[in-house]
Amino acid sequence: MRAHHLFQRIAENPRSVDELLKAATTETDTQETDDDPYVVAIRLMSCLVEAASQGSIEIFRLLWPAIIKAAEYHAKRNPYDRKVHKKAQTLLVWAYQCAIEASFAVALVKGYQDISQHILYHFKNPFYGWRPGKAAPEEWREEFRSSTLTMLLRHAAAYGDMALVQHILNNEDIKPKDLESAICSAAREDCLDTVEMIVAHLMTMEKGDPRSIWGSAELGRHPTIDEQRLEVVGFAFTFWPSKTRIHGQRILLGLFFKLVHVVYVATPDCEDVMAIRRALQEEWALLLSREQCFKFLEMGMPPKIRASMFKNLRAIDHNMPPDSILIKTDGEPVVAHKDILCYWSKYFAGLSRHAWADNGAVDFGYHIHPAVMTSVLNFMYCGEYVDVECDNKQEFLSQLWEAADYLQIDLLKEKVGLLLDQVEEEEEEEL
Repeated sequence: MRAHHLFQRIAENPRSVDELLKAATTETDTQETDDDPYVVAIRLMSCLVEAASQGSIEIFRLLWPAIIKAAEYHAKRNPYDRKVHKKAQTLLVWAYQCAIEASFAVALVKGYQDISQHILYHFKNPFYGWRPGKAAPEEWREEFRSSTLTMLLRHAAAYGDMALVQHILNNEDIKPKDLESAICSAAREDCLDTVEMIVAHLMTMEKGDPRSIWGSAELGRHPTIDEQRLEVVGFAFTFWPSKTRIHGQRILLGLFFKLVHVVYVATPDCEDVMAIRRALQEEWALLLSREQCFKFLEMGMPPKIRASMFKNLRAIDHNMPPDSILIKTDGEPVVAHKDILCYWSKYFAGLSRHAWADNGAVDFGYHIHPAVMTSVLNFMYCGEYVDVECDNKQEFLSQLWEAADYLQIDLLKEKVGLLLDQVEEEEEEEL
């Protein structure tokens, strides 16, 4: 097993550090390691993780500079063999980073705060920590420090206390995307207060990562801070543990659709953004309550999200739940939700304020044709006019316009009025 694989496994399962280190020691003792140019550094890294497991800050402080020295020494070997040098150095950088991550996770799980604080302070210090590749550009070295910080934040969210997470958020250069894995890790450990704190910090961030190209790459530009927030919340909800999904809905889902509204107002053609595509594919709108659906529809949503919310509202219980009522004409009665009737129709809204004429039904008798009422209800439950095939289109649209006028459904009345004008123009052209 390569060193970075070992330390990755420990970082992902720090409670099993002793068993993993013992198994790795047994394995390496039976293998030849003379061809590994970094065997000294790797053994020191294992000792570093073991010191973190035992809570020995004195040994930990002694080992850290020794690892730095060994790493820098081996990174300078074979300067003329660029291919071998580059590959070996890359593996060493990775192993070093994973050893830091594993030590941090182990110290947090076992409650050794002096070691976790030591790592947090020193990992980015160029005079104490290793700056891999002196010939490498500063951006490369900064990426090493930045990605290490993301790992530390992820483990602090899962295993540390909220004060440590707050310290990292307030004092380090955290980008929005760094918070994705931290939220997911905290959720896996049921640290819901930590999740809420990280989400609150995300919403107060004033600027995103100017180098980021994720999320809105299809739009040909870098994403705004609100789009980056949207991506973070969407990612976190996607990978929220299924066993506590209800908590993810409570913390993240409403916030996600609020951010969809903000992004939609700024960029109407936002439905190609990755987070919104994912929400449509997985039909997150169906997880909203009816009250939330109406709230977000009032705010304004992209057309496809809006349609998904109306799909949620179309779910009718034919056993007549308390929030439903029968709509009667001279045909078969139809079950409809009172809330969606009141959302669209001022007539029904007024009726609800003054108590329904009949507790179980509203009877229009012969005043509204059954086909016309069906078209009205289709509009209410789809959010758009659904065309109807009929022998006399103009007569049908006229009756539909009168029904929309009577029920005071302004948007339907406007749409049907435009269709009537179009039909009349077509008839005039035929003449």
